[in-house]
Amino acid sequence: MKRVVFSFLLTFLILSSIGLAQDFSIDVDVKDFYVATHTDYITLKINNPMSEDWFSISLIGPEDWVKAEAFSLRVPTAGSETTLIKVEPPKDVVPLLYPYQYFLKIKRISTGSVLEEKILLKIKQITNAIIKDFKLSCTSCMDKVDISGTVYNVGSNPIDLSIVFNLGGQTKTLHIGFVNVFGKEEFETSFSLKNWKPGDYNVEAKLIDVEGRLMYEESGSFKIPFIENIIYDRDVSSTIFGATVTVTATNEGNSASEADLKSVAPQTWYSIYSGPSPTGMAIGEHYYWKVQLEPNESKSITYSEVYWPTYVIILFIIAIIGLAYWQSKAFDFSKIIHGSRRAKAGKNISVSLHIKGKKNGVDRAVVKDVVPSGYSIVDKFETVKPIIRKIANGVELNWKVGKLKPQEERVLHYTIKPTAEAKTKKLPPARARALHKKKIVHRKSNKISLSPEKEEVKFVTVKVRK
Repeated sequence: MKRVVFSFLLTFLILSSIGLAQDFSIDVDVKDFYVATHTDYITLKINNPMSEDWFSISLIGPEDWVKAEAFSLRVPTAGSETTLIKVEPPKDVVPLLYPYQYFLKIKRISTGSVLEEKILLKIKQITNAIIKDFKLSCTSCMDKVDISGTVYNVGSNPIDLSIVFNLGGQTKTLHIGFVNVFGKEEFETSFSLKNWKPGDYNVEAKLIDVEGRLMYEESGSFKIPFIENIIYDRDVSSTIFGATVTVTATNEGNSASEADLKSVAPQTWYSIYSGPSPTGMAIGEHYYWKVQLEPNESKSITYSEVYWPTYVIILFIIAIIGLAYWQSKAFDFSKIIHGSRRAKAGKNISVSLHIKGKKNGVDRAVVKDVVPSGYSIVDKFETVKPIIRKIANGVELNWKVGKLKPQEERVLHYTIKPTAEAKTKKLPPARARALHKKKIVHRKSNKISLSPEKEEVKFVTVKVRK
């Protein structure tokens, strides 16, 4: 009984697999051989006897120069579709004793049924010998460059081979010797780069037979970097009267370099230069000293500058201080607010100007003040009434005070009232001038800052009227 059941199951599985395998078929057209450096194709045709479906395509093999142009294909009902597999053997491909073997797998998406096909590719070379795995030991080289690779005999007879290397005008021949059919020989050689100039270089390798016939060419590139690293330093010891400057250049690179030491040009109007004569051209505000530096070498230039305007500035400052002191000895002038400083629309603000002669008194004293826009003048003056003149930014008040005896003080009073349009909370300083020792002296009073209206509102809410 067990044998009957087992036979039944085995028969079912075989029939099922045959059924899955037969729900589509493929045709693969492979050429007899493919040639190195030539692009060719394998034709793949999928035949679908059933309803329309998608088919996936995958290809597995030893080299990446065989690629399917499509990874999936849609085939109509009871129809077929064709796609291509590209074959691009490179110039250094090695023809083997046996063909290159690839595995093609086609899968029907809806049922999961799979067909596999083994593809064998025969390759022909266009030469009798090639170089593979050609390598340089570095791409940015300093002391030397090593060159290595492998020579293959892809012809039908043993060959006596050599490689001729060319680098920067230098030629080196490396004899490989006889290489048997389908044989290979590794090689390695070096070029010294000592005292070579920085730049880009190309290594050319020509594989030739004993008669000098060219079998194969290969090349590689590298560069020798130019390491220029000039470090500049400037040490300045200065006072308000002048400076001593030392500029230093240090070559931290790997080759001799020319350095330009830079400093402030001697012709500047504010300094007098003392030091070595510049050897470079003046550019802008600087002079240059050209120095030649070997690796790890330092050179310095030291010079001095005298800042003659310093003396002029000092004298000018002394003159300003003296003038300010002399003017302050002529008369005192101040601006005072009496009472509250809160700027509330419609509320009066009392202002007084105080001018007082000092030791010698003054003559022809005139006082001017400006009431800014947003403030009106109350037509009541407790002292001398000024001349009132409207100006662009408000109203100007002008008092002709005349002569003031020593220690005599005059008070000029006026009242202003902020309007609803008042924006500024600062009153500008008043101005005064007078004749003092036959010279006109000008003075400004202090500024006045007013408190904003909102502060007064807070204050009023505390003082409740009964």
